[in-house]
Parts: sequence; structure tokens; C-alpha cells
Amino acid sequence: MPKISLFGILIYLFQSFVLTLWLASSSFAQVNVELYGLLDSGLRHDSLAPGLKGARQSETQFLSGSLSNSYFGIRGNENLGGQYTADFDLESGFLPSTGASQQGNTFFDRKAFISLHSPDGANLSLGRNTTFAYDLASRGLMDPLQRAHNNINESAVSVGSLSKAGNMGTLVNARLNPSNTLISSSFATDRNDAMLKLSKSFSIFNLGTFNLGISYSVPGSVGNTFRAYGAGSYFAYTQNNFNLGGSFQQNQDANGHHLRLKNIGVTYGWETLQIQAAYQNLKVDDTYSTAATPALETTASTGVVAIAKSGGLPGARDAFKVSDLAVRYLLTDQLQLTGAIYKLAMSGQALLPGQNQTWILMGVYTLSKSTKIYFDLDYSHSTDNLTGPNTSGQNTGFGTGIQMRF
Repeated sequence: MPKISLFGILIYLFQSFVLTLWLASSSFAQVNVELYGLLDSGLRHDSLAPGLKGARQSETQFLSGSLSNSYFGIRGNENLGGQYTADFDLESGFLPSTGASQQGNTFFDRKAFISLHSPDGANLSLGRNTTFAYDLASRGLMDPLQRAHNNINESAVSVGSLSKAGNMGTLVNARLNPSNTLISSSFATDRNDAMLKLSKSFSIFNLGTFNLGISYSVPGSVGNTFRAYGAGSYFAYTQNNFNLGGSFQQNQDANGHHLRLKNIGVTYGWETLQIQAAYQNLKVDDTYSTAATPALETTASTGVVAIAKSGGLPGARDAFKVSDLAVRYLLTDQLQLTGAIYKLAMSGQALLPGQNQTWILMGVYTLSKSTKIYFDLDYSHSTDNLTGPNTSGQNTGFGTGIQMRF
């Protein structure tokens, strides 16, 4: 019996999809193109400055995006006939404080893909794209703050100080929003290059709507070794006010080292109230490196937890777990409040155990269809080595800002 691979299945589905589009298309329409974007700027005060755990020093700073990263993009769509459509999306992140790009030489660092859509709910995209874990977090299923506070660090310490052998020598930046610790560019769990992404939505009688998807990042090469890849899958279920979803992401670098991220989340809502809970588990080989995954994200300097870029313990594996519980309440038609509790725990053969708990209250007031103002009040408590060997730290922060879409 011939061996069937995930890559082979994806190629077959892609060929079938394109053939169906070619047969169904009887007319061609003009491509509709639009410029879009988001700008987010604010101020923040911390009782204990990031990276200064154990020192009594406060800090007030300007933030280039607290509720969301800032970006602009160009997207377009075309009707192919027979209710089939095609579209593209090119998106680039930047810092409003300086106007600089967020990813250096990568111009369209956030998105760069083309996609096809069928009337039966099938979607296929090719290019640089977000992972399913990122998608579910952005929708609020895995993260009640929908990836807010991605630019705020709560601690910055050398992993070497937390390593049992002391030889890892890289930096741990624990985000204020711990969910962004796991879904990050350092682990290449937020976006992948050269990704083939396929999803399908369908309904079964009156049981609700189901969504399934798989993704595969075409292998890159280091020398003559073709081993690096990224593969993902997800499911989501919606029935009235109930939502359930989960995803799995596995990356392998060119040296055969692995990273695996699993998560599951649930929400249930009423007219003005919604509750949410999620759990995420990331396991990574201590010698895994995004620098050795050319098909994936290769810029690790802006991420959250960068493991073993300069060494590591061969054969060791580290684990990071995040759980959260949250309530969203629509106080008025314009004001929404979100209260969330996060817990981050790390452990492994190479790391000393550590924990971080974060309580966040966030309010968003809608001024218009395009403009919002927001505030947050938060408290974080790190214990048992997360801020250094046999240390603990705590921080109280307050932030406010304005966000505008176009």
C-alpha cells in the first residue's frame, strides 16, 4: 500500500480546488483593491519597570500599540463566477512612535498571501500567514484580550540564570498578557512563511456550525537538509452563544528538534455578558531554534520566550503552560469591560520551575465606527525563579491609549 503524507494530501486538495475553479468560472470581474490599517498609541506606568525585578524603580513610557500592534495593508478580491472568489492580503507592521518597521527587512511581515474561496465554505491560502493558534487567540477564544498588550514586557531575565546547567544564555521576556508568551515570533507559533492553509466550514442538521482546518509550511533547507517544516490543525464549533475551539501546531527545525503547541478554549454568552476560559500547553526541545527553520519565522528578537539560540541542553525539553478565566461585560452600547486572570507556569529538564499570575481589568470605549479609547489596570505576581533564581516580584500597571482603524 503506498505511503500517504500530509503534504501529498494538501497537493491533491489544491489541484482539485483549482480544477473546480477553472471549470466553474464563466466570467471575470475587476479586482477590488483597498488600503486599510490600524494605529494604536498610548501611555503606560509601571510600579516596577520591565527587566528590573527586585529593584524598586517605577517607569512611565510611550507605547507603540498596547491594545493592538499598528499596521497597514493592501487587500483585494475578485468574483470568479459561480460564487467562487479569490483575494489577496499584504500587511505590514510598524511603530507609530518612530515610524519604523516592526520586522526589519521583511516589508510585509504580518501577511502576504493569496486565497481562493468556494461557495460550500472551503478556503485555501498560499503564502506567509497566521497560524490557527493566532487566529483563535485573535477572535477571543484562546485569549480574552484578543492578543492585547503584546508589546508590554513584565520581566526580562537571562534564561542562563534559570537553567539548571546555566548554559542557555538567552532572554525570557514574559509578556503582561501571558497568552502572547506562547503564541509568538520567537517560537514561530504566530506566523509561518510559505504556508499552505486549508479550512472548511459546514453544518450538520441543526447541531451548529463546524470548522476544520489544516496547514503546512513547505520545507526549507539548510545545506542539503530538507527537514524544517511547520504543520497545524484546528477545529471550532459554534451553536447560538456557545463557542468551542482548539488547535495544534508542530514545528521542526533543520536539525530535527521539535516544538508542539496545543490549546483549547470555550466561550458562552448572553445579551451583555460573556464568560471565557482557555488552556494552552507548549513543549519545546531545549535545542530548538527558529534560526534553523528557514520555512518559518526567522526573526526571533521581537518574540517572547527565545529558547536556546546559543546552546541548550541536548535532549532536554521545556514546558510552558498558560490558563485563563475571563468575563466580558457590555456596560453600555459604547463601553465594554473585560476582567481576566492568567496563570503562566514553566518547567522542564533545563529550567528551574517558575510561575506568574496576572490580573487585568480593561475597558474599551467606542467613540465612532473607527476610533476607540481604552484603559487597563493590572497586577502581576511572579514567584519561584521566574524573575531569577529563588526570587519573586510584583508589578502594578496602568495604561491608556487611543486606537483608530481605516
